[in-house]
Amino acid sequence: MSARHAVMLLAAALALAGCSDKDDKEIPGPKLELPALASGAHALRLDGDAAGSSGWGFAAADGRGFVLLAPDSDSPAAALYVRDAGKAWRRVPAATGPATLTAALDEPQPAAAGPELAGSYQALLGGTPTRFTVAADGGITAGAGDCALSGRIDSGKGYGGALPVQASVAGCAALAGNYQGLAFADPDADNARFRVILHDSAKILDFYAFNR
Repeated sequence: MSARHAVMLLAAALALAGCSDKDDKEIPGPKLELPALASGAHALRLDGDAAGSSGWGFAAADGRGFVLLAPDSDSPAAALYVRDAGKAWRRVPAATGPATLTAALDEPQPAAAGPELAGSYQALLGGTPTRFTVAADGGITAGAGDCALSGRIDSGKGYGGALPVQASVAGCAALAGNYQGLAFADPDADNARFRVILHDSAKILDFYAFNR
């Protein structure tokens, strides 16, 4: 093989490698801008999303953020805005274009501890009944029901009274999958121990946990 031929092959290989690296990088979504939220919990009304304007927001000092929006305070969450530490906001379901949300109302809520979790609960996941238990360490174990909910609630990384949740749903095909989200005590739900908002890349599960 001539030296010239070897150089050409090397150049082609490097070009292909560069293309592969570019393809592997995460493609950014539409630019989403939300009002700045001070650390803690917020009762919100945000204009700019057709899914709804009424909701709750939670912000952590490290930059994590979680905003849920619904048509009104009695409706389940129809859209979520989630931000990991050091990352941009993303929407669930995914945004189809850039958006700027503005605050019609932002009422910071008194500092609240995370909800007391240990116990046995029943809930409706997308209208489907399920039972589960939460251990003192936050582990979620599925009980009887058409949907099996399992996972963990992390009390060590809470913010604004909300606690991060990692969960899996099985047994009900339309909802089956792996999710993440938050658990928090909702002051508008007098009879529920806590509220859970879970999401994957496209679906939202919004339910209340009741003692059983």
